[in-house]
Amino acid sequence: MEQFANELAAKEQLMYWWGLGLVVFFVLVPYLTIRANKKERLHPREYPDPNLAQTPEPAPEEHNTGEESK
Repeated sequence: MEQFANELAAKEQLMYWWGLGLVVFFVLVPYLTIRANKKERLHPREYPDPNLAQTPEPAPEEHNTGEESK
């Protein structure tokens, strides 16, 4: 009987911690996500506009025919 009580207590404790973990996951994660999105909307990150990026001018190619000029 004592073994049954110990097993039951162990199962209850396991169920308690699993339940607590699920509550934390399904409450805390959406809360933090919504909070982060709200911060992002209020203060958006500054990304450089890729359309305005300056591309360096290509270097003039030297025509190499394989023969050295004298």
